[in-house]
Amino acid sequence: MINYAALGKKIREARIKQNYTQRKLALKLHFSVKHLGNIERGNARPSLECLVDISIALNTSLEYLLSDSLPPHFPDYSNEFALTVEHFLAQQQFEIHRLQKNIDLIKKA
Repeated sequence: MINYAALGKKIREARIKQNYTQRKLALKLHFSVKHLGNIERGNARPSLECLVDISIALNTSLEYLLSDSLPPHFPDYSNEFALTVEHFLAQQQFEIHRLQKNIDLIKKA
């Protein structure tokens, strides 16, 4: 389900980032300022075609505009993965040092 208030907030943020006033963006999209304002406040439900036009005008993706309404694709395992890699590297480093000590002992013998 689309969170229209969050969608409107994202559109407003993207509009401001592009230094567009509501009037300037509305003219570019052939919307009324009132309609754009209603979209930004979450009071209007823009069509998919309208959202595509907005994303193109604001040079942003639909995924960004709808990011608060879309379920996550995958759980975020990035922190767990980083810890696993750190542990693996620490273990590898330990093994390398152990092998180096054994090599040094063999060379001395």
